[in-house]
Amino acid sequence: MVADRYRGVPTVMYSSGNVYRLTPLIHGGCTEQDEARPNGEYAQSCLARERIFAGVSERWGTPTLMFRLNYACELRYGVVADIAIRIAAGQPVDVTVLAVNVVW
Repeated sequence: MVADRYRGVPTVMYSSGNVYRLTPLIHGGCTEQDEARPNGEYAQSCLARERIFAGVSERWGTPTLMFRLNYACELRYGVVADIAIRIAAGQPVDVTVLAVNVVW
């Protein structure tokens, strides 16, 4: 409905890197050439949003940029909040995941 309402208006549509499969760090991560393989309902809903915006923007000729974020540094939730909560509670922090993408 948003894409339809603002047809023709240049749009930035935020999505998630979660539309790609999990990739070992040694492989360097996914690229736009990789097939989308969402894991879980959230990632599936993100891919659905992308496909809807892509279809509607093509139909109306709306310039649209799909901007994918992975782990945003929102202080209420996410990786940074998870680490801070565990530290504040005196609990160990799981360091088995060697890297995450964080937008600051």
